[in-house]
Amino acid sequence: MLGILSADFLIPNGLLIAGLSSVLFGVIVLSSGKRLPRQGDWLAGLGVLLIFAWVILSWGTDHQWLVGWIWPKNEAISLQIGIWSDVLGSTLTFVGALLAGILLLSRRSAGDAPQRVERQYSASALSVSGLAFCWYALTPWLVFVGLGITLLGGVISLAASWDQDADAGIVASFIKERVASLTLMVIGASALASMGVPLQFAHLETVKAWDFSSGLEVQALGAGLLVFGWVLFVLPFPFLTYLARPSSVLPASRLTFAQLLPSWGAFAILFRLYPQLQATGVLPYFGWLALAASVLSSFMGFLQKDWKLALNCWLSSAFGFSAASLLFCGPTAAFACLICTGLAACMLAQSGCTLEDGKSSSETPKASTVNGNSKATWAKVSAFFAAAVGTGMIGFASCFGFIQTLGRSLYDVGLAVGFGIVLFLLSALIFRLALQQTQLSRSTPASWFSVLSPYLLLIPGVGILWNGSISGGALPAGVDLVQVMTIWDLPAYLNPKLITLDENGFLTASWIHWWVLVIAGLAAYWFSVGKRDAVVSITERFPKFSSFVAHGYGMDLVLTRTFAGIHWVGNMLETAINDRFWNRFVPRVSKATTEFVGKTSASLDEAITVRITSGVRHFVDVPAKLLQLIHNGDVQWYLFFAIASGIAVLIHFLRF
Repeated sequence: MLGILSADFLIPNGLLIAGLSSVLFGVIVLSSGKRLPRQGDWLAGLGVLLIFAWVILSWGTDHQWLVGWIWPKNEAISLQIGIWSDVLGSTLTFVGALLAGILLLSRRSAGDAPQRVERQYSASALSVSGLAFCWYALTPWLVFVGLGITLLGGVISLAASWDQDADAGIVASFIKERVASLTLMVIGASALASMGVPLQFAHLETVKAWDFSSGLEVQALGAGLLVFGWVLFVLPFPFLTYLARPSSVLPASRLTFAQLLPSWGAFAILFRLYPQLQATGVLPYFGWLALAASVLSSFMGFLQKDWKLALNCWLSSAFGFSAASLLFCGPTAAFACLICTGLAACMLAQSGCTLEDGKSSSETPKASTVNGNSKATWAKVSAFFAAAVGTGMIGFASCFGFIQTLGRSLYDVGLAVGFGIVLFLLSALIFRLALQQTQLSRSTPASWFSVLSPYLLLIPGVGILWNGSISGGALPAGVDLVQVMTIWDLPAYLNPKLITLDENGFLTASWIHWWVLVIAGLAAYWFSVGKRDAVVSITERFPKFSSFVAHGYGMDLVLTRTFAGIHWVGNMLETAINDRFWNRFVPRVSKATTEFVGKTSASLDEAITVRITSGVRHFVDVPAKLLQLIHNGDVQWYLFFAIASGIAVLIHFLRF
């Protein structure tokens, strides 16, 4: 009995029980939620609660369990499925479950179709379980399974109103883009596994670089496809139009289940395989792609008229910055940027939804006006806190992430300038979003839990919980560290206590960071506050260019033309091969060949027959004429044969 209750049994099997139970609960709520009490929110919440319980149970452990495998276990080509419980995975799973739990408790995820709220509840349970499988995976194969589950949650969330044409288009685009990128990752990992490359995750300090001594081309291609598929999965590039498509689903649900949790799950692959992939030399190329996609997404966000679509673009741009930070500067700074930007986006989505409820509250009784004004004030303040978390203000972990990223990019001036530009665009856009939300409503009838839920999301981003730094990493050499037990006791390769810049690099990066924030704040104020929004003026003066940028730089048209071109080429090949080649050319050639062979065979047959007949006739003529001569009736020939026969008999008997 004690053996069953041991950690070696509970922790690996606990993830399977909690994760699969959460998936089962999500499916039940999806299929039967309308017939369940409260549309099944309690059952979906139970699935999320199981994930919470498992995270708490496994917190602080650092152990690996091999659950199963395909092909010989000890061979390099073995496809192993296992669980790795460490603080890194617990952190991401905890924050993801917190986001889903807040959406469940606020009961605001129904959007404009409250009769379909059970789909959002189902998405909560599925997405959190998928995220847990991604970050507790020992090999990429379990990560791919987890990504598939999170994608299912995203599809269900977006499909809450897919009977509408706009939402149906978003769902179709989401499925095509994410499945295509996931397929590329699976193909890349399969190519590496086929060449005997070990794909089991390991501690950074004990990991060994992949041996590319044999099959270099296939292994390099596999690594490139894996990273390229990951970049396409995390970023919308080149499928930027998805960000600018409006939806009836509330932004908190769309942001969390369709963008945030699937991308967080995909980051597990690069965080776990970072040292091996870094040794291949392919990461910097995709880092520039991530920076370019981040810039494009930011410009799209500035020209959006709806703050919800602008928030989608901002989160995509933030993912681009985090991905570039990971690919160029390593996982130390990227981890803090990834967590805090996601929290900031969800805080803005929650506060924006709360304030938008006040648009229809003009007829609210006077008795509740004061209460509604107070709620709106708290919601607007939370929007500025979200901007602080998302830009790296003092006291938040993102401060450490942005400064470390800038500092580690100083070895290349072009790279440092690129990170500075992206940080400026990110900061200006989120400041503009916060200022826009202050103009939404002066009062809101939303519940106090919905109003205060962004402050719950603020807690995981506080710097002192990460490394005990009061400033969140804004001061050099850890001069503000306090002796407290930190919640995020991260591994050595992610712990800010152990990894710091030198003093000159830190001061340079810090100055760049603060000046960028100041300029970005002034730019956001100029764009958003005043008699007229500057973006509106730009849109009116340059309508075609603004529409071109706001709708994804015409990428839909480019992709449509590309697919149309591929279709045209396919039709031409079909016509050329099927009609002209098989139906025309091949029969003609076959007929001509058959006729030529027939005529040649007939000519040869005739010539051979004549030669054989002539030869046989000459061969038979001599004995035939001899026999004819003998049998012509002349007595002399008979006398000759008689004498010859007598002589032959006489010779025979004379031998004896």
